[in-house]
Amino acid sequence: MRKTTFVRPQSFRFHLSCFVALGLIYLPAFAQESTSAAAFGKEAPATALPSDPKTLMQLAKKINGLTGPELPPWHLKSTFKAFDEKGDPKDQGTFEELWAAPNKFKLIYTSTSFSQTEYGTWKGTLGTGDHHFPPDPLSFLQFLTVNPLPSDMQINRGELDLQQRDVEGIRLNCFDLRNSPSVVPIDPKTNQPIAPVPVSSSGPSATYCMDARNILVQSITGILEKIRASYTNPLIFQGRNLPGDLILERGGVVILRSHVESIELLNVNEADFQPSTDAAPLALSESQRPIAPQQFSLSADVAAGYLSHAVAPVYPPIAKAARVSGTVVLQATLSKQGAIENLRVISGPPLLQQAALDAVKQWVYRPYLLNGEPVEVNTTINVIFNLSVPSPK
Repeated sequence: MRKTTFVRPQSFRFHLSCFVALGLIYLPAFAQESTSAAAFGKEAPATALPSDPKTLMQLAKKINGLTGPELPPWHLKSTFKAFDEKGDPKDQGTFEELWAAPNKFKLIYTSTSFSQTEYGTWKGTLGTGDHHFPPDPLSFLQFLTVNPLPSDMQINRGELDLQQRDVEGIRLNCFDLRNSPSVVPIDPKTNQPIAPVPVSSSGPSATYCMDARNILVQSITGILEKIRASYTNPLIFQGRNLPGDLILERGGVVILRSHVESIELLNVNEADFQPSTDAAPLALSESQRPIAPQQFSLSADVAAGYLSHAVAPVYPPIAKAARVSGTVVLQATLSKQGAIENLRVISGPPLLQQAALDAVKQWVYRPYLLNGEPVEVNTTINVIFNLSVPSPK
């Protein structure tokens, strides 16, 4: 593993022209190791910000976070402290990520109450240690640190409004992003696309605020469970910004504090990314296991043949930003009229479960006949999210 120096700028208030050079041109200096802070503090002619919100958000993505094909492999280590809803300490430990490619990464959680190693592979995500997904609020730490902004697809398909706000003397560009339809899934009966879900106009699904002078992320609000993320003490690594310190709040109460201890270039050793022999797909808790089957049961494939109306799932922007994919398995009772009842999750990534539930509860099936009479049946439903085409089966 090769060490590299990360830079802790003295202020968020750098000129935009410096970051345009970093994000769009990707100067050769940043393909090597990080440079001194003085290089980022030089005065330069003012550069006008793009007026189009989507163009400005795309520019911000080239500066914030640790994703993109131009980044070499890296290793990040953070310490964290978690708190309960009253603000009392409940856990502390370390989080590490070793990243080489979208399907070659390793996440390591070590704390007083939760320890797990998660492997990203071409066959999906496997884990060892605690055999369930990281608990709240630890589950938010990885993507809010490494990849806080929405995906290109979410930006292009969504409704993005830009407002300028003054917060403690700092001019912020705040982007309200409304939910957008995901890529249209395929109807398993006809093998034809299902009509897309209209964009919601009920309000923003998330608000991203950045310093207007340099478009570095300062806060994100309105994400899952009304979490507010505040970014301070910024670091620059390989031309990218990430928070030296991250604070998560829910209802005005701090529920997580994290601090980046180190960020370095990684000489890839294949053995580091090879899952151990006891690695297996992550499971859900006992309370989330399937209910007992009804008297009549249908397999997922057979039930799919009775599907008469499906609504496309909306890929959550947070899940896209976190590179979360996989299959959400649901269990449901199909009524005598073909309506969905008793819908619940059997398994699947937590960030995708609600999107699957919201879509499937609107589905309608043709009644299943037994001896010519409609009957209630129990079945499972698979909703696949693969970052390009989430589809029901």
